[in-house]
Amino acid sequence: MANDTEEFNIDALADYEEEGEGNDKNKQKNGDATTTSKPGGQTAFLNTTFRDLLLIPELLRAIVDSGFELPSTVQSKALPAALIGTDILCQAKAGTGKTAIFVLGVLQQLSTFKGTSSSSSSSSGSSSSSSSGSSSSSKPSESKDSNNGSNSKDSKEGNSSNNNKEKLVSCVVLCHNRELAYQIYDEFNRFSKYLQDSVSVGVFFGGTKSQADRDRLKNDGQPDIVIGTPGRTLQLVKENCLKLSAVKYFVIDECDQVLEQLGMRSDVQRIFKSTPRAKQVMMFSATLSKELKGVCSKFMRSPLEIVVEDQKSLVVSTLNQYAVELKEEEKTRKLLELLDELEFNQVMIFVSSQARAEALDTLLKEQAFPSVSMWGKLDQVERIKRFKEFKDFKHRVMVSTNMLGRGIDVVRVNVVINYDMAGSVEMYLHRVGRAGRFSTKGLAISFVRVGDEEEKGVLEKVRKTCGIAVPDLPNKIDPNSYMNKNN
Repeated sequence: MANDTEEFNIDALADYEEEGEGNDKNKQKNGDATTTSKPGGQTAFLNTTFRDLLLIPELLRAIVDSGFELPSTVQSKALPAALIGTDILCQAKAGTGKTAIFVLGVLQQLSTFKGTSSSSSSSSGSSSSSSSGSSSSSKPSESKDSNNGSNSKDSKEGNSSNNNKEKLVSCVVLCHNRELAYQIYDEFNRFSKYLQDSVSVGVFFGGTKSQADRDRLKNDGQPDIVIGTPGRTLQLVKENCLKLSAVKYFVIDECDQVLEQLGMRSDVQRIFKSTPRAKQVMMFSATLSKELKGVCSKFMRSPLEIVVEDQKSLVVSTLNQYAVELKEEEKTRKLLELLDELEFNQVMIFVSSQARAEALDTLLKEQAFPSVSMWGKLDQVERIKRFKEFKDFKHRVMVSTNMLGRGIDVVRVNVVINYDMAGSVEMYLHRVGRAGRFSTKGLAISFVRVGDEEEKGVLEKVRKTCGIAVPDLPNKIDPNSYMNKNN
């Protein structure tokens, strides 16, 4: 465990190339050279199904329940490696299912290791999972035997030795904000629902009382999978509340956002050094600079690299994008016109500040639009409540700052409006990527302020550097171009 007084060089990360032990094993498994996906390598694996990837029956059943039919290109490339413990550095378009790669990879390995899947044992069952975390309540399994605490359905030969040991954390997933942590927690629960009597998930993030986390860990024990923001996770590790000595899987989602902030990178280092040297490391993002790619690689051993090196490939082709120049005082009128004219399931509207989010949300509610707003300094409990309500379709319009601009997946969002233009090409790509996810149709409209050269510059970079067609907004948009057949 990291010592409080120990000094860390945030640029001197754990570089396994300097360590001989354990490196040859990965090279034999993954080859001497890393595999990089070039811009031209995004062709779909047309004949690949989830069953072809040798997923266990419980996961296949959960995938079917979730409505997924075929894996995306990036899933077809990365999942086979994730399932056998290979380190992965993956950069791919928003909305292509990167989260499912590490969720399915970890769940399959964890369930197989524990011997609780139907493919590795003679029986399997589903019951309520025991989970711990800041935004979840722990629910004991109803099938526990009161005498020895073991699950009566899963009292299998060969598992008795594991039952006598103190349970420790097997997987750590880090991300940059609470909403994404909450969303990843939901994904683990969604795909593990037929393994719930054997896998527990805990989520931990700042903005809540840390004593509640300590009490939960003391009462419920260590979860199999920890999802958290670096600050709160490190705090619990330093207090010896989270025990990471048996971690086998270490994941960073939106790794560029986590590692480009030096304070957060330092926290990640400390957590990383509290885990065993031999483990699988996976990192994912939609955008990744060459500099940060080098930082990421220092955490890994011979990783499989799936990296889009050309920004032209970072936005899904099914997303229609338009821009319109407006004076500041014309924006609200144009927004109301669009909301009246467009057909949408849910829409996300991005603004530049908390004050503008609150003001625009209030105005939309006055106009009878089912709106809700979010920003970074909103009370934590209220943030989670509003985010969950939006995902549950209780609100159809979300007004947000950049905090929801990346990593967040709300399946019904098919329209994104940049009320205030994004400040960079990267943030533009992340924002518009909230629509058109999983190759569904979507629409993104950006308001560019008349006379604002900075906003015009971002749009021109999107058009030229990324090669993305962002024509002027037409008077009429065909709903068939952004509405899916089943909408």
